[in-house]
Amino acid sequence: RIFVGRWVLFPPGLDAAGMETCGLSKDEYLSKMTPPTRWWKEHYPLLSETDAGRTVGMVECIQEAGETIFVPAGWWHAVLNLDLTIAITANPLPPHSLRAVWPRMEWPALFLAKFACDCARAWPFLAVKETEVVEGDFWTAMEQGRRWGFSIEPGTEGLSIEEVLDTQAGALAQEAGFSIEERGTSTLILDADSVLRGSDEK
Repeated sequence: RIFVGRWVLFPPGLDAAGMETCGLSKDEYLSKMTPPTRWWKEHYPLLSETDAGRTVGMVECIQEAGETIFVPAGWWHAVLNLDLTIAITANPLPPHSLRAVWPRMEWPALFLAKFACDCARAWPFLAVKETEVVEGDFWTAMEQGRRWGFSIEPGTEGLSIEEVLDTQAGALAQEAGFSIEERGTSTLILDADSVLRGSDEK
């Protein structure tokens, strides 16, 4: 038997005290700047060796080679590799989950617009405003994406984010005083977000 990962999961809906018990309330642990190993060293022993883990509903398991772990929506989780490990992860998003997921997507406008168009292309009924699956700002993002060149027509590709940056944000970014060559595409996506928002409001 080959053990590849130790999983710890916490249920959604924890109050402030529960978050504090789990070590999830400090900004340093929610920041990607802090190595996850610090949580395992500083918080996991307290949770696993006392009743604290049980009081917050902690679930723990060991994953073996070839096994799949399904993490329900909203569950906090941490994974510690126990051996040399290659993991494949996916975040499935069935249409009925979009109502809960969409309000939590704090992405730049460019990404939200493309995502909305991609969803409408995969599930055409989402392009109809009368559908009850999502809220109104989903269609706002979708229409914004269509204006920028993303497609919602099934079987079509439309423009990629890079192509939209080249055609739309590239020109606008240069007007704002920076260029793709100077800032790099990944940085430009964030910089161009405010520029694109401003151009859309004009």
